[in-house]
Amino acid sequence: MNYAQENEKYRTVKKTDKNGYQYEIVTNDPTSTRHYTLNNGLKVYLAQNFDEPRVYSIISVKAGSAFEPADNTGLAHYLEHIMFNGNSKIGALDWENESKILKQIEELFEQKKLAKNSSEKKSIYKKIDSLSFEASKISSGLEYRNLLKQLGVVIPNGITNVDHTIYTSLVPATAMEKFLNLEAERFSHMVPRSFNSELQIVYEEFNKEMDDIWEKKYYAITEKIFEKHPYGQQRVIGTSEHLRNPSIKAIKEYFNKYYVPNNMSITLVGDLDFDNTILLIDKTLGQLKPKKLERPKLPIEDDINDIRKLEFTDENDASVYIAFRYKDANSIDEKYVTIIDLMLANGSAGFFDTELKSKQRVKDAKSYIIKNRDYGIHLLDGYPKQNQTLKEVENLLIDQIDKIKNGDFEDWLLDAIVNRMKIDANKDIATSRSLASVIFTDYIQDRKWEDRISYITEIQKITKHDIIDFANKFYNNYVVLYKHKGKSKPAAKVEKQTITPLFENGDKKSDFANNIEAIQAEKIVPEFLDFNKYITKKNLKNDIDLFHVENKKNSNFELHFIYNVGSKNIRKLPLAIDYIKKLGTKEFSKTTLSNELFKNGLKINFSVNAKKVYISISGIEENLSKGIELASHILLGIKSDKNVFKEFIQGTNKQRIQNKNDLRFINYNLRNYALYSKKYLEYKTLKSDDILNLEEEELIKTFKDIVGYKLDVFYYGDNITALESLLKKDLDNFTSSKNIKINKDDKVKVPTKNLVYLVHKDGLKQANISFVSRTNKFKKENLPLNNLLNWYLSNTFEKEIREKRALFYSGYAYIDEATSKKDYDHVAAIAATQVEKLPNTLNAIFEYLNNLPFNEADFNITKVDLLKRFEASRTNGPSIFWTYLDLKEKEITNDINEYKYNTIKSITLKDLIEYYNTLRNNPKSILIVADKNKIDINELSKFGKVVELTTSEIFRY
Repeated sequence: MNYAQENEKYRTVKKTDKNGYQYEIVTNDPTSTRHYTLNNGLKVYLAQNFDEPRVYSIISVKAGSAFEPADNTGLAHYLEHIMFNGNSKIGALDWENESKILKQIEELFEQKKLAKNSSEKKSIYKKIDSLSFEASKISSGLEYRNLLKQLGVVIPNGITNVDHTIYTSLVPATAMEKFLNLEAERFSHMVPRSFNSELQIVYEEFNKEMDDIWEKKYYAITEKIFEKHPYGQQRVIGTSEHLRNPSIKAIKEYFNKYYVPNNMSITLVGDLDFDNTILLIDKTLGQLKPKKLERPKLPIEDDINDIRKLEFTDENDASVYIAFRYKDANSIDEKYVTIIDLMLANGSAGFFDTELKSKQRVKDAKSYIIKNRDYGIHLLDGYPKQNQTLKEVENLLIDQIDKIKNGDFEDWLLDAIVNRMKIDANKDIATSRSLASVIFTDYIQDRKWEDRISYITEIQKITKHDIIDFANKFYNNYVVLYKHKGKSKPAAKVEKQTITPLFENGDKKSDFANNIEAIQAEKIVPEFLDFNKYITKKNLKNDIDLFHVENKKNSNFELHFIYNVGSKNIRKLPLAIDYIKKLGTKEFSKTTLSNELFKNGLKINFSVNAKKVYISISGIEENLSKGIELASHILLGIKSDKNVFKEFIQGTNKQRIQNKNDLRFINYNLRNYALYSKKYLEYKTLKSDDILNLEEEELIKTFKDIVGYKLDVFYYGDNITALESLLKKDLDNFTSSKNIKINKDDKVKVPTKNLVYLVHKDGLKQANISFVSRTNKFKKENLPLNNLLNWYLSNTFEKEIREKRALFYSGYAYIDEATSKKDYDHVAAIAATQVEKLPNTLNAIFEYLNNLPFNEADFNITKVDLLKRFEASRTNGPSIFWTYLDLKEKEITNDINEYKYNTIKSITLKDLIEYYNTLRNNPKSILIVADKNKIDINELSKFGKVVELTTSEIFRY
């Protein structure tokens, strides 16, 4: 095919639908996406996906933090929060009087911004807090969210970025008219309702960001690589000074300037009719008034003509961060950088994968791209192994770039990258959510859809010579950040402010809400899985079964060998699995093996959890045979390597030490300490001496013994006949006749009183809090009540603790349901808050869990919301089998959702209260990770006996 033919293959064509609306499509577009522009300038993108009777919606505004005035940073993000609180119609119970109070609050914030001293600011803030409470008495700040729940909308969210602000929702197909009417009113104008409460929530988000190592590194390096542009000079979250002194007037100006239809788009992907949907959009969002739009002219960066160096120190692992800046998202540079990113790291055959990670020349190395509208960044992230300097890591990362500059790579690598991109492109269009994300991103970045659809075709034109030439011109000057491990400097934070809990009017509705509810919507009939219909089961031999779910989407496949043994049975298993990934075979070196996989568009992954080991092969269907062949090579011919083993043991011990300073691992191990018996934890944990004394043969034998355990095989693909033929020949490579029996299950703790476990982590700005309370052993009869209670907790916890009291940014309460028939359910809650707010937050959560605020209004909203989710939810693809497998652990053989749905319909509020009363008085374990120097231990003792723990005690090494 020549260039002219390729251009002809993908071209934009104008069409007109039956209602007279003009739209554009791209010929040979596998998504058949339609592109409309309404009279008010609103861009509309529609595509179909009938996996479930839902539509994924993204409403995007082509403005983010980069468009903020430099003296009012963070306002785009503030605005995103406010957009969930309604306006003069949504949530308005007495708008005439509320508007007067809100005007006073607005003026007081301006006075506070200009106030010269802290006492004056505090005095003004007291007035703001008092007026905010009064305003909450005559409004319903939660009405918008409640309306979404009544519609059955799932995962409503807002995201603010440098270039955009988006609002996402997953909407039942039959609720689209209600939803679009609601969104049209929502975006018609903004009202700063519950502004003070949202401020406190954003403060928590800011403090959380100050503890986040990725945020610290990213903003440090972007400040140096963008010395003029807001990408580096302004944070999305804003500065602490601007957060403390916001301007509602400035936020309104921003909304009026950029939240206009000719600067917005709506993307809908899912179960929709094109012609009916565009009519609905035009009648609703199409009636928003356009305005003359002037985007700010953002600074143009000077070329980087040297290597810019910077460094900082904090308590997290040392690392090197390298950034190369390239031109905008639509430049040819973006294509070259995308290819080179995959040449460096693709999880298999990239230079970082084969030359650095497999050979253990560094602890870890990563490559990724940040693609923004005006500029992009190619980031390299390297972590030193023991006794390695950051400069040595930097040199090793740059050495891999130099190999590309010198053309030191095989010709097949570019073809393999194209194959990987094709597989990823199939995934990008496979679900409503992923396709909608691609579409809205192209709108924000001004990329033509034709260019998106022809992207891989254009990539295929790039030659090895082109890559070498680009690399030599582009990858010379950069910014490098040396991130040392040590004591960090005090970071800026926003201090606690006293807030009066907002009044709730959950039982009252605005006239607008009544009008929305009056719009008729057809009920969706739920569909439940018949596993026998979708899963074909065939015995291969002895007790080995093959399960097959047909892939009707694309030409990709998944093949999983599932062994009935896990880390709770053999504590060395995770270590053995990790080690095997670093070895080659008798036939292939590790590098050759990785190259063979990538060349053939394949991935082989070994993974382990508490109960299972998985050998997973995935890729293009035509290479299924090659995938099984290579997996067999690994199982039969794994080759030991003493040098690799020595490096592996050293690296493992270093990583374990570093894990003791990682908040994620601290929280995880603290929870295990609270839940499981000392005997089980001792058995499960390898001591440092255990690891140092390990022999290589032990780990290899542990891995090889996997095939002696009970095996099931799961295949997701469309060529079952070919697979059965292959397995007749190769199945013996994946199993043995040993039939090893697994050990008994673990033992859980049986707490008899409330306990507070406290782990100190120096310098933390926030306190991480978890509540966990063991309840019942698994019972099928409890599942509907658990499900409804879980949803009630989800709906009310955030409202009571976050929205009313602004005590945290992110937190949730839930039922942690038993994963097998032998396990127990738990009531749990998680939150992170400023250390200064810890006593108030603990008290609020404790009171909430002990005296759950049941009421008819919240119960009805929760029940309707949950039933609508059942009605619109569908399980597709490989998830059908994984659902079947999960239920099998509970000895359930049919789709449990049918039982839940039918039972929940008849559950009353009285039933739920009675059920929770059997759970709420169970002893609670309260888990806290914080800087104990900032905590009054006596305050903690009010909630139970305080047990101070070290990381050595909870990690048990």
